[in-house]
Amino acid sequence: MRPFTVYVPDDKVPFFIELVNRLRFKVKESTGPVIDLSPEHKKILDQRLENYNNHPLSYKDWEDVQKDIEKML
Repeated sequence: MRPFTVYVPDDKVPFFIELVNRLRFKVKESTGPVIDLSPEHKKILDQRLENYNNHPLSYKDWEDVQKDIEKML
């Protein structure tokens, strides 16, 4: 199964939901903000994610970072 992101105008949502249900597709409605990334930003985020996936131990959890900062104060 492959996911797709579809932007539906507010006035067409009931029609879209009915169509998707009749086609027996699974729907997961997103309530988060819509963020459009430029190709340059997407490339940077993809590189960072790839770096993390290749070296996950080189990154710290946020809680550990906070503790380190508190120790310095």
